[in-house]
Amino acid sequence: MLSSNDGGTNSTDSGGGGHGHGGHDCASCDAAICVILGIVIHVVGSIGINLGQNLQALSFNLVSQIGEDGKKSFCNKKTMWSFGMALFAVSSIVTFAALALASASILVPLESVQFIVNIIFSKVVRGKTITYRMITGVASIMAGIALFVLFGPNEGVCFDEDTLMSFWTQPAWWIYCAITFSIAAAAYIVWRRYEAAPKEAPLWRADIVEPVAYTISSALFGGGQMIVHTKLLAELIELNLGNGDFGRLFAGPNAWFFWLELFLTLLFGGYWLVRLSQCLMHYEALFIIPLMQTAFIIFGAVAGGIYFQEFSLMSEHPWVGAGAYGVYGVGLLLSLGGLCLLASSVAPDDASAPSSPSPPRAKTEPSADQPSAEPALAAEQMESLDPEGGGSTAVRGRGGGGGANAGQPAVAAQRVKTNVELWGPVSDEQSQL
Repeated sequence: MLSSNDGGTNSTDSGGGGHGHGGHDCASCDAAICVILGIVIHVVGSIGINLGQNLQALSFNLVSQIGEDGKKSFCNKKTMWSFGMALFAVSSIVTFAALALASASILVPLESVQFIVNIIFSKVVRGKTITYRMITGVASIMAGIALFVLFGPNEGVCFDEDTLMSFWTQPAWWIYCAITFSIAAAAYIVWRRYEAAPKEAPLWRADIVEPVAYTISSALFGGGQMIVHTKLLAELIELNLGNGDFGRLFAGPNAWFFWLELFLTLLFGGYWLVRLSQCLMHYEALFIIPLMQTAFIIFGAVAGGIYFQEFSLMSEHPWVGAGAYGVYGVGLLLSLGGLCLLASSVAPDDASAPSSPSPPRAKTEPSADQPSAEPALAAEQMESLDPEGGGSTAVRGRGGGGGANAGQPAVAAQRVKTNVELWGPVSDEQSQL
C-alpha cells in the first residue's frame, strides 16, 4: 500500500530510512488491517477467477439439457460459459483493486490458491481422476511459491512520481523487455505452427510444446507486464489521493505518465485476460490453469523485481541475508519441478483438447426448410457401393437387375445397414431394400 510524501519529491530518507533505489518505507503499510484486507480480497478474487475458468471449461463439454416441453433448460452450454466469463472478469477486477491495499509481491503469489481450487473442482464437479502425481506436483508448486513469499522482495516500499518515472530509464528494464518480448514472439510463432499442424500428423511432443509455448507467449507479454503497470497505476492513484489533489493526476505536469500507464495496463492486462480465457478452449483445465498461473506468478515477480529494483533488497533479508537469493532459486526449481510432474500426469489426449474459438453454441435441430445432411451423406455412401453406377446395389439386388451383387440381396442389405450405422439415418425411399 502507498503513502504519499509531501511535495511530490524524492523522499529517500523519509518514513524510516532509504533503500538505495529512491524508495521509502510506507507509513500506512503499518496498518495491518489494510494488508489483511488486501490479502482476503485477493484470495477471494483468485478463487473467483479459477471458478470462472472452470465453469467455462465445463461448458465446452456440457450437453444441453432438454426438458419435456422441448425447451432448453437454463443450465445449458452458452449460459454456463457466459456466467463463467462474467465471474472471471469481475474477480479479475477485484484482484486488481487489492493491489492498492498490499504489496504485489505478497498478493501475486497468493494466487497459488487457485491450484487447490482447481484440483477440488476437477474432482468434485468434473469427475476427473486426481492422481498422487498431480497432488505432488501442486504441492511442489505451492512450496516453491511459499519460498518466493518468505524470501523474495516483499518489503513495503513506496515511491514518488519522479522515482517511478526514473525506473523507465534503467538499462536493466529495457534489456529485460527486449529479451522477454523476443522470447514471447518466438513462443507465439511456435504455438501458431503447432496449432496449425494437422491432428493426424502432430509435431514433436505437441501435447507439451504447444501449451507451454502458448503459456510463455501469454505470460511474458501479458501477465508479467500487467503486474508491473497495474502496480504503477495503483501507486500513482493513491499517491495523488494522499496528497488531496486527485485532479492533478489527470491534468498535472506528469499527467502524461498516468495516461501512459493506463494505456499499458489495458493493453497488457487485456491481452492476458483474453489469453487466460481462451486457453480453456484449447487445453485441459486441469493442466493449463496451473501452468498459466505459475508462469504469471514467476514472470510477474521477476518483472516487478527488475522494474522496482526490489531484488536489491533481498540481501537485507532478516533471516538469511544474501542467502535469500539461493532460497529464491530453490523456490523456482520447486515450481518448475511441480509443473513437470503435473504435465506428465495429464494424458496427452486430455492436455490438448479440440475446441472452437468462440463460445459454445446450442445444437439446433434441422428445420423443414433445411433438411439434415445426414440422409444425403448416407445416400452418397449407398451409391458408392455400386462401382458401375446405375443405382444402389441394394436396390438392384432386390429388383433382379444386373451387377456383381444382384443375386446377393442379403449381403447388399447388410452393407447398407452398416453404412447407415456409420452415417446416420436415410430417407424412406433410400432405405427400402
